[in-house]
Amino acid sequence: ELDSDYLVFVNGYFAPELSDFAVTNYHVNTLHDLEGMERELFEAYFGQIVPFAQDVFTAMNTAYGREGLFVYVPKAKMIEKPLQVLHITTGSDQDLGIQHRNMFLIGEGASLKIIESYHTLGETTSFRNDVTEIRVEDRAQFEHIRLQIAGNEASQVNNLEIHQGRDSIAKTFVFTMSGDLIRNNLIFKLKDEHTESHLMGAYLLDGTQKLDNFTQVNHMKPHCFSNEL
Repeated sequence: ELDSDYLVFVNGYFAPELSDFAVTNYHVNTLHDLEGMERELFEAYFGQIVPFAQDVFTAMNTAYGREGLFVYVPKAKMIEKPLQVLHITTGSDQDLGIQHRNMFLIGEGASLKIIESYHTLGETTSFRNDVTEIRVEDRAQFEHIRLQIAGNEASQVNNLEIHQGRDSIAKTFVFTMSGDLIRNNLIFKLKDEHTESHLMGAYLLDGTQKLDNFTQVNHMKPHCFSNEL
């Protein structure tokens, strides 16, 4: 019932018949369909925010990733309605391996909120390897929420890195309620002065579930602020 635009990916592939978004003042597209200016922007930043040599999982995603999401908010566009992305795994007859790639570019003075959630329908055992590259330009604001509620048959490795410009604000919230083995890597680079960053999260696990949250905040210029809970 959330008032949002939403996109649905099923077993790693975009499902337009299940999605509902009417974006007019910013760009949302899948990696398969990029062309023109969108493809130029993607190619300019691909692998520049999260370098492929960072770890073996990032290298694997860079080599084998076939699908994902590209979002670009132009300068000074304030997007009021959040964008919701639902990742669904379904089936019972085979194991799934999914390589998903995101790139979110928030232009100067713009703002956006994205909510990603993970769900399992059926008894499919799955392993996801997601890489998310985010660039938040000067005076821009960005919020990213990740809900890991896919069930105990789902394992995930998530590499997310944010580069922030001057006077920008970036917030992340990660909520983990289920999963077999989950690793979340969150890296922030505060690349100019008067930058503000918030890394928030909560987890509720039981049994043999395993979770590893790795966070790193790089204050690369003075007069910045970061907060982690």
